[in-house]
Amino acid sequence: MAAQMSRRKESPLAVVLWSVALAVILFFILFLSPRCFPPPQGSQEQFALPVASCARVMLINFSRALQYARSFRYFLNSLGVSVVTTVVAVFIALLGAYGFSRLQFPAGSSSSR
Repeated sequence: MAAQMSRRKESPLAVVLWSVALAVILFFILFLSPRCFPPPQGSQEQFALPVASCARVMLINFSRALQYARSFRYFLNSLGVSVVTTVVAVFIALLGAYGFSRLQFPAGSSSSR
């Protein structure tokens, strides 16, 4: 006998929710992301379909952001905050792990099996 794989039936609500999530993601990809690339000055392409906006890719906004803003300083600030947050979280988790490993709990023997 060949083993049959049981296939789980998706509820209609789950299918609708996945469809809505996919539609939102596609909206951001197809409509909003080309807005990062500006059309040439005086062009009416700003209000055209996203396909027309993708014809000429210009990265001027990104280069301006890196030139005029203090992007490297912002990156260092974000890096510092993330490192400190990670170290504090790991330290607190280590304290909790030590407590669970060394202390005797009433249900400790039954939960470890």
